[in-house]
Amino acid sequence: MTSLAKKFILIIGLVLTSLLSHAQYTNISGKVIDVQTAAPVQNAEVYLTNTTTRTATDANGNYSINNIPAGKYELITRHLGYATKATDLVASTKEQTLNIGLVPKIIELSEVTITDVNEWKRNLERFKLEFIGRDTHAAECYILNEDILQLRYSSKTQILTAKTDDFLEVINPALGYKLRFLIKDLTVDYKELRYSYRGSMIFEELPGNKKEQKKWSKNRNDIYEGSFRHFMSSVIAANLKKNGFIVKRLKEEHNPNRPADSLINYKITQQFKYNPNNKRNNDSLKVWTSLSKMPKFIQTLSKEEVTESEILKPGNVPQNYDLQFTDTLYVIYKNKYVESMSLWRNTNPKMLQRFPEAGNKQIAAINMQVRGPATFNREGIQLTEGRLFFDGTWGDARLSKQLPLDFKPDKN
Repeated sequence: MTSLAKKFILIIGLVLTSLLSHAQYTNISGKVIDVQTAAPVQNAEVYLTNTTTRTATDANGNYSINNIPAGKYELITRHLGYATKATDLVASTKEQTLNIGLVPKIIELSEVTITDVNEWKRNLERFKLEFIGRDTHAAECYILNEDILQLRYSSKTQILTAKTDDFLEVINPALGYKLRFLIKDLTVDYKELRYSYRGSMIFEELPGNKKEQKKWSKNRNDIYEGSFRHFMSSVIAANLKKNGFIVKRLKEEHNPNRPADSLINYKITQQFKYNPNNKRNNDSLKVWTSLSKMPKFIQTLSKEEVTESEILKPGNVPQNYDLQFTDTLYVIYKNKYVESMSLWRNTNPKMLQRFPEAGNKQIAAINMQVRGPATFNREGIQLTEGRLFFDGTWGDARLSKQLPLDFKPDKN
């Protein structure tokens, strides 16, 4: 894997819904019971992860969810007094029955760890910036139960970690969602500028008047436009240019003007070892120190634009598509501009390079992690996990910008 590939932020999980079947929709029903008494559990909440699809059990513990796109899901069942249950669901072409048993939650007094309150608050602020985001939408978000967060930060390694034993509840007033996120693990490496998380997320629509609904619709569409899902929908529909996308290949080669690290380190060590106060040695030290700061790799963009047919092929299943490419795809979205203050990031060698042809337009990049295609459905939703690395705008997976998989953009 090249150094360029290592720079990409791997978006781990969210337990992406898969739609890998010939069928369009299926229905599922079942019963939720107490495993100890076999009694039905009334008003248990049943969710499909990464969507707004939810229901509740009736007086007899029965539930049903209709019109589910066929594929693989995670079904989340919650009820006060019971441990939350995550159940794998493979929807098929047939009607399915899935009964769920909930285990009563045993409340135990955990060992109390005395921590510095101010330190925890500092970690909380770090967490909010990295998990929720730094944009204007993120500023409106707030956490309802931040006390469930388990936060750790090491000043030595400059790494922040977080996890929860229950769903963290976040209100996003800008997009009109209440999000519940079970954080299995989250890591922010400030030294290497890497961010990753893994967990299960469910969406719930907030109630709102007509004015609020109009604002939410606009903000959701703004998030969608220029997103990776918008990009994939455009690739599948063969209208990249029409929708404002320019795609080129990003290549990376070793910088021929930069000596090997072993030679640079040897030369610098020698200047300190022999006559460190000698002017000639000091001049030589400056030269080799300057060489050490040169980029190890040189990146170039292809002159030709990449077409849809070069990177997309029909999948093995009808209405599925395989994304396959070499090198790295560098994507410019002409319909969005970045804030001038964001351009400082180009001075950081670990960030995605901004080429002159990109100007101040939105940029992103995609790199394939493993051989073999990444599969998508006709709506541009990824069906395979762990295949792609993202950088630039698409590498920002913060909560404030998340849309459910069942979101439909406004065609107007």
